[in-house]
Amino acid sequence: MTKLLVSGTIGLFTMLLYFKISYGLAAMNRVNPYINIIIGAAVECAGYTSASILINKIGRKKSFICYMTLTIICTLIIPFIMEQYPIETAIVAQVGKFAISGSLGVSWIYIPELFATTIRAFASGFFISVGRIGAITAPIVETLIDDKYMYLTFYIYAGLAFITVGLTLLLPETKNVPFIDKTDFRKPGRNIEMINSGFENERIVRF
Repeated sequence: MTKLLVSGTIGLFTMLLYFKISYGLAAMNRVNPYINIIIGAAVECAGYTSASILINKIGRKKSFICYMTLTIICTLIIPFIMEQYPIETAIVAQVGKFAISGSLGVSWIYIPELFATTIRAFASGFFISVGRIGAITAPIVETLIDDKYMYLTFYIYAGLAFITVGLTLLLPETKNVPFIDKTDFRKPGRNIEMINSGFENERIVRF
């Protein structure tokens, strides 16, 4: 249950950050928003592509932390330069879009791998559903907050990203780890063992 709640929180905060950055690119008044969106789409593709490579090099957990750390850095830089340097702000925001896209790409692989086959579909659905709450919330927050207080949202979102990194540290690495086939809640204590189902050997996790 703890792992499920942690995964849901990661999904919520990651999608909040994704739509915060994406909405910010489209809402920039001093830079052409159409060009920003087109470049953002290319940057997002690059983020997903790099994520697919990095997760096989250094693992899911480290990849996610690296991308999220870069997201934090970009989110903290933007409020310091957004008023005087619109072009530089757009560049930093695009780097942030790359980073958060990479984070999303990794999370879609990483989170399902954390759960046994018998509950993986439920866990993935929970992760995605909670993430959609973040996707709905982010644009609403952006439209409700007055422009003079907008800079504060960057610090808040950076804090959420920092919490996300902290929660990720609690999760195990799943690279090159065999999938767990079943989860058995009947016994206390957690151990993994092989059982014979009559047709094939299955791995079962006992709690």
